[in-house]
Amino acid sequence: MTTCTGPRRWLATLALLTLVFAAGCASRGAAPNARTDPEAATPAAPEPAPPQVGSALIEFEVRPGSRVRYLVERDSLRTHDVELRFTLVVIGSGGARNVTRQAIDCAKPAQRLLAVASADGARWRAVNQDWQVLGTTRRDRRELQIVHDAGCIGRAPARTHDEIVERLQQLEGAGLVY
Repeated sequence: MTTCTGPRRWLATLALLTLVFAAGCASRGAAPNARTDPEAATPAAPEPAPPQVGSALIEFEVRPGSRVRYLVERDSLRTHDVELRFTLVVIGSGGARNVTRQAIDCAKPAQRLLAVASADGARWRAVNQDWQVLGTTRRDRRELQIVHDAGCIGRAPARTHDEIVERLQQLEGAGLVY
C-alpha cells in the first residue's frame, strides 16, 4: 500500500475538497427543499390577488384629520361561516402603500393577518398569524374595529357582499374611490 506524502498528499486533499465544493454548488440548482427553502414551505397565496390600479376601493376615515388613508377593496370582501375576509390598503401620508389580506371572526370578535402583498403588488406572501381579540391591546388597530363594525351583524358577518359594501359606505367619511 502506497501512502501519499508531501506535495502529492496536498494535491490529493485539494482534489477531494474541489470535488466536495463542486458537488455542493451543483446541488443548489436542485429542487427546493422545504426544510431549507422558506419559499417552498409557504402555503398557497389566498385569493383574490392584490388590488391593481383601477380596483374599486372603499375609503373610510379612521382618525379625523389624519393624512393616512384607509381603504377596503370592494371585490375582496368574502364571508365564510363567522369570518369576514377582505383586502385592506393603507396609504401613508408620504404615499407608501401597505396592502394586507385580513380575516375577522365576527363571533369572538378577533382578527388575523392572512397575507401581505409584495412591494410590486403582484403576489401575496402568506403569514401564519394567530387570532388576536379586538380591543384587548394598546396597539389595537382602529381600522380593523371599524371594518368589524361595518361587516359583522351581531356575531355573524353581514349576509351579502352588497350589504357589507353598503354598511362600509355608510360610515362617516366613507366613499367609493377608483
